[in-house]
Amino acid sequence: MKPTDATLTEQLRLTENEIRLRQKLLHFSSEDKGALLEARPIIAKHVDDLVEEHYAEQVEIDEVSRLIGDSESLLRLKKTLRKYVLDLFEGDYDTEYVQSRLRIGLVHKRIGVTPKLYISAVSNLIKRIKTVLIDQKEADCVKCSHQIDAFNKLIFFDLELVFDTYIQGLLMSWNMEKMR
Repeated sequence: MKPTDATLTEQLRLTENEIRLRQKLLHFSSEDKGALLEARPIIAKHVDDLVEEHYAEQVEIDEVSRLIGDSESLLRLKKTLRKYVLDLFEGDYDTEYVQSRLRIGLVHKRIGVTPKLYISAVSNLIKRIKTVLIDQKEADCVKCSHQIDAFNKLIFFDLELVFDTYIQGLLMSWNMEKMR
């Protein structure tokens, strides 16, 4: 079977049961999903500034700037990051969500983003999103704390998926090299 005959979720055997198991292992609950959905309006209000600040910092890293390459690519990345951030607070983390996260790992592997750069960018993004959640004007500390806890769990879930695909890409490359 060729890789193009199956989706990424099928290739990695990420069934609905496996997705639920991974969420359970991270203690990611329906209450967490609700907390993230409840935070969505707050994030949506600040998402454009958050994305601009994130990329302003990222392009100061020479290696990242070279990978991005040009202003049009940067603009596309900003649009993609905006959607990514909003999707984090959508409240629905099913097979379609998982498939989108797997694609992120695949794309980053293909364009040569190393794990150190990816983790650095995610860390920057986490810091910015947490700041937005903490800085809510009429923030309820308990609610904010639950939103941040839920957000942390979801980011770990995303990282698992991205790195599953990244590692699969490395293994496929290694196997191709071995066959030559």
